[in-house]
Amino acid sequence: ASVRIVGLELLERTETPSDVDALLRTLASGPPLNAENLARVAIVEGLVANCRGHIERAELRFREACHLADTSGSLETLCWAQLRLLGVALDVHPHDWIHTLRYGLRRNVERAGSPSLSIAYHVSMVEHEFRLEQLSSARYHEGVAESLLARYPNVWLSGRLHLQRSALSYLEGDFALTV
Repeated sequence: ASVRIVGLELLERTETPSDVDALLRTLASGPPLNAENLARVAIVEGLVANCRGHIERAELRFREACHLADTSGSLETLCWAQLRLLGVALDVHPHDWIHTLRYGLRRNVERAGSPSLSIAYHVSMVEHEFRLEQLSSARYHEGVAESLLARYPNVWLSGRLHLQRSALSYLEGDFALTV
């Protein structure tokens, strides 16, 4: 089952949502999944819902993923679920709830000690901070992510950082860097 879950996660990052839907149906008709794998599936379902503009559904799936990951004891999966939940939280929640989520996420990322999670956290914070118009804080997280990427290369996270950097440069009026 784990190989199929990894395939699902890769497919979500590289293909169209309808291709992901087909694999989700295959997983649903297969043998039962453990809580961690169910959490990973819920994350992908949330990503697909978000891609389709169904923010409330995405939030529900990410919350379920957080619960399942916590139940399974997989701190890494919990962090990925929390990162994804944070990505939609600004669209649906007041800032006080988001502060609590950010605090828990930061604590969990530190406990997990995974370079890729740390990079993903800082890349997500770039987006989160610039959406809150905290541009200096966004630049801080950009620098930390860049520093971590220099030591722990990750093409996918580097691409995400470049997208966030472009958006941040645009907001700052530095149009030469947005190209």
